[in-house]
Amino acid sequence: MKHLHVCFVIPAFNEGEGIDNFILNINKEFKDSKVLFIVVDDNSTDNTQLKLNRIRNSVNLKIIKNEINLGHGYSLSKGYYAAVEYMVDYVIAVDGDSQFSPKQIYELYKSGQNSHLTIGIRKYNAQKLFYRKVVTFFSKIIFFFFYGKYSRDINSPLRIMTKHFLNDFLRSLNKSALIPNILMTAYATKSHIQTKTFNVEVSRRVGLNSQGTSWGSGSLPSIKFLKFIFKSFNEFVSYRLM
Repeated sequence: MKHLHVCFVIPAFNEGEGIDNFILNINKEFKDSKVLFIVVDDNSTDNTQLKLNRIRNSVNLKIIKNEINLGHGYSLSKGYYAAVEYMVDYVIAVDGDSQFSPKQIYELYKSGQNSHLTIGIRKYNAQKLFYRKVVTFFSKIIFFFFYGKYSRDINSPLRIMTKHFLNDFLRSLNKSALIPNILMTAYATKSHIQTKTFNVEVSRRVGLNSQGTSWGSGSLPSIKFLKFIFKSFNEFVSYRLM
């Protein structure tokens, strides 16, 4: 198995409109590094698979496809577990919706190379749904209550970590975790892991649904989303009590 500098973990669901160009552009930014892309396709119903297959010969790409839709968190966890099977220095997690520019990702990677964990702090997005803002606000309060520390973006999808840190974290993670990035932030906090944060710009996501698929399609949260919040809270509390 050859040594890699960076392994990208990219959970994706119905990202056919832009995931191919997103990966190709990241690959250009990291042209001086040996890179692997692990895309976990959460049973997309659009042309995501077709777009990924078209770039197989242009980038070092591994595609993992869920047979049923299992959710963002489960797909991300699966990608994390796949990444540590490789000889790699750093693992970069980022969603496949092109909200972060490849140049910005590369700059974050270079800035965080002396840290076990580097998190991109998303700047305020005025287009957020109201109930999403409410959930984000209370998440910060709950995190502070349990860990005594304020975290500006506990669930940021853009994070860079050493393989050593990821290996240690995964020992505490259920493979079917709903909120792996929040639990990662919690793990780093309670373990006093050196963590860097940098502000990052967030662009409008590529695709027909500018708000994504996790939050419902209307101005009110879906029943599915409310159930997800309840289960996530239980998972967070259980993790704290471990």
